[in-house]
Amino acid sequence: MILVVDASVALKWFLGARPDEAEAPNALDILRAVGAGRVQMVQPPHFLAEVAAVLARELPATAGEDLLHLQSRTRRPRPDSERNPRGGRLLVRGAASDGCDR
Repeated sequence: MILVVDASVALKWFLGARPDEAEAPNALDILRAVGAGRVQMVQPPHFLAEVAAVLARELPATAGEDLLHLQSRTRRPRPDSERNPRGGRLLVRGAASDGCDR
C-alpha cells in the first residue's frame, strides 16, 4: 500500500509524547507499518521542509539526525523531484547547519 503522509502526521512520531498530540497512536501505527514494509510513504517536495522547520524549533538537538532518518523512509514521486533529485538532501544539510546543533 502507498500512503501520502502529511507533515503533521510525521511530526507526531517525534512529538507524540506531548498531551496536545492526541492522534499520535494512529501516526505510530502508520510508522510501524512502514517499518514492516506493509506501507510505502510518498511525499510532495515540501514535506521535509515543513518537518524540518518544526523539528529545528522544537527538538534542535536531534533534528538533523531525525530528518536524515525520515528522509531514508520517504520518496517524492513528483516531477520536480526528478529535476532535482538531491533537493531533499540539500534541505536536510541546510536544516542541520541552521541551528540543529544548538
